[in-house]
Amino acid sequence: LYVATGTVCGAGAVKKFNGVTGRFLGNFISVPAGQPGYLARASDIVWHEGDCFVVSCDDSKVHRYDGKTGAFKGTVATGNPKGWITQIAVRDGAVFTTEFSEARVRRCPLADGEPAVSVEQAGFTPWGIVFDQGGRCWWSGSGGIARFDGKTNAVVVPSGEVTTPVALAVSPDGQLVCSSNGRQSVTAWDISEEVPKLLRTITGPEVRDPAGVAFTTHPFDAPAQFGNFVPQPSNTGRDWTPTGTTIYNLRA
Repeated sequence: LYVATGTVCGAGAVKKFNGVTGRFLGNFISVPAGQPGYLARASDIVWHEGDCFVVSCDDSKVHRYDGKTGAFKGTVATGNPKGWITQIAVRDGAVFTTEFSEARVRRCPLADGEPAVSVEQAGFTPWGIVFDQGGRCWWSGSGGIARFDGKTNAVVVPSGEVTTPVALAVSPDGQLVCSSNGRQSVTAWDISEEVPKLLRTITGPEVRDPAGVAFTTHPFDAPAQFGNFVPQPSNTGRDWTPTGTTIYNLRA
């Protein structure tokens, strides 16, 4: 599991965790300020052709790194330094960027020579972006969720239904999933018809300021209890039955 992190106006990094246990494995990308590939608050990660593309949000850049070593390979997109590139998608030989202050999505070709093109939506302050299985581009912002099919752009989910929709993802079965930071919820939408249909809302005390959505094909293994531990009180040798097998080494 790779996590983009960083504070506003501060250094960013990509941190690596074991995707099953959650154990921290160290910094995958952490470039000192002033060096090529420095991340001014990392806000998004995309994998493409074995490489890791990371958004440097505060200076509006997208950097490319080696997917195995984390070594910097080059800057593939640059926006308005005051515009905040927030999230990206990579498709058909180009990086698609959402640019917060510019209220637009921009297509930046990876090959030299092609000009960048953009789609604007006044007052949208976009953040999330994803492509569905049919090749349509979905992007979110303060105005809701918009759909761009390559020719026309339309807001199809109003802001009242997905307040502050920070991130978008498409599930393995083709649903559009949105983390709605302002509503403290995650919503799933059927996008098979012209007008998206709300399928479910995930909310509760454990959903706080949701800022990202991701899926895994790895089956979920619930934490396994071993011994006869009871939460309270904890009396070593009384609440546990030693078996002679070392399962965890605990150190304080």
